[in-house]
Amino acid sequence: AEASQAIGALLLLGLLAAPAGAAHRLTSSPYAGMALSAALAVAAVWIGVTLSYSFPALPPGATIVLAAAAIYAATFVLGAGRALRWAR
Repeated sequence: AEASQAIGALLLLGLLAAPAGAAHRLTSSPYAGMALSAALAVAAVWIGVTLSYSFPALPPGATIVLAAAAIYAATFVLGAGRALRWAR
């Protein structure tokens, strides 16, 4: 039971940190960053749930965090530093 609480905390931290980090790389406005972070988190949840539904062997929680981490990694490819910043 204690291990499930620790894993849940790690999953929650991953779902909070990855979209916020991706939004931080893409915008410089705090309000636009909050909105973009929320949108990226919802997108990560939908992508993760869809993938875990399509492939039953994948656990939903880990797949959601993996999707959020992939979105964060994509900002490095798309952003190339801070040249892509919008909503100044």
